[in-house]
Amino acid sequence: MRPVGVVAKVVKIFDLLHEHPGGLTLTEISEGTALNTTTCYRIVSHLAAEGYLNRDEKRNYRLGSRILQIAATYDDQSTLRKIAGPHLRRLVQRTGESVNLIVVRGSIVHYVEVLESPHEFRIVGHVGLRRPIHATAVGKAVLAFLPEKERNKTLKSIRFQRLTSRTIDNPRTLLSHLQLIRDQGFAVDDEETLLGVRCIGAPIFNWRREVVAAVSIAAPAARLSMPMTARVAEVVKETALAISVHIGFAGRLPAEAEGAAPSESVSSVPAARMKRLSRRAAS
Repeated sequence: MRPVGVVAKVVKIFDLLHEHPGGLTLTEISEGTALNTTTCYRIVSHLAAEGYLNRDEKRNYRLGSRILQIAATYDDQSTLRKIAGPHLRRLVQRTGESVNLIVVRGSIVHYVEVLESPHEFRIVGHVGLRRPIHATAVGKAVLAFLPEKERNKTLKSIRFQRLTSRTIDNPRTLLSHLQLIRDQGFAVDDEETLLGVRCIGAPIFNWRREVVAAVSIAAPAARLSMPMTARVAEVVKETALAISVHIGFAGRLPAEAEGAAPSESVSSVPAARMKRLSRRAAS
């Protein structure tokens, strides 16, 4: 049995028991994971011996104390920041613009990492900044990929405050934007939070294929024109996907087109290199 195969089977068992906190018998685990009884018994017995599973007097297995200890010391945000760090720094290098990493709580975007552009004229944010979900590229990127029930709940909680004359101020318009975001895999804040500032955000997914965060670049609108957003968005999407894969996501982003060639064309690269990159992306 290949090691990766064993890991996949262990993950299946953990997933199943996470969904059944009351515990399951060996037979139920075998049936629920589609593992044969012998293989399932061998894996479950080893996990129980190491403290990752507990078995009660009714012979039901549930997640064990060792798993719970790990979970208790696990800090989602700090771990996400540590994993995302190299990818965010590379995004700054590739675009020359400020980069944000966010999570969403309810209808509010929380900035958990901010890296500033090297340009003298740049957009400056800070860790701890909060913005309404409907006015930001990152917020809309997360909202678009939430499960329908959770998305509808969030939509009902939004206070459609207008931050600029361009802010979306009603649920119907926002819903049409969310469909476009799902189709293209990224969101744009077209001066909706601050006049003169344009942002591009893309969603980050975990190993359950759930959207858990988002990454964005923020640039002066004069430097990041609307015609450029599709090209720059490919770089942002690549970064979001790299972070997603690093935290266990497997597969392609939901809206990614088959065979699409990634583009590195961004506003800050020299014109000659921009042409080379554009030719590469088109080839």
